[in-house]
Amino acid sequence: MGDTYFTVIPENPLLVPQKNAQKLAEEYIRALANPEEIEVVVTSRPNIIIGGEIDHILVCPKCGNREQTEAFFQNTFEYDEDGGMELKAKSPCCEQVINIADIQFTFSEDDGTDIYGTGGFACFQLDCRIPQPNIGKIELKEISKILGCDTRIIIRFI
Repeated sequence: MGDTYFTVIPENPLLVPQKNAQKLAEEYIRALANPEEIEVVVTSRPNIIIGGEIDHILVCPKCGNREQTEAFFQNTFEYDEDGGMELKAKSPCCEQVINIADIQFTFSEDDGTDIYGTGGFACFQLDCRIPQPNIGKIELKEISKILGCDTRIIIRFI
């Protein structure tokens, strides 16, 4: 059996919390869940973060097109004249401008049920390897408060 990670990312893909907030969030998670590993990853450009080795479907927020690969929206970011990145991308399915934060990640269970919230984009991620992640809405709210932003958790099985 592989490792189980939970990854905390901001809802805003470009947001990187202050370093002291990152450290406090690490300390909170260590006290709460005793992770085997914990790592902060910061990038200048949002990474795509998905929940492990399952077949994800990305849902276009404009036309609802469902695509089987995260490469569907990979490398479609636009840059402004100063080199800064916008949250906008051109959807390859309907060619409309979309906000990457609005893209829904999902996968289908064997019974056909769609499970949403299984991925996202982020410049900041807090990766924790925990044998049995037990982080609920109350804990996520506290992590969001510590980091100073709305966050989501992506469970990854690697």
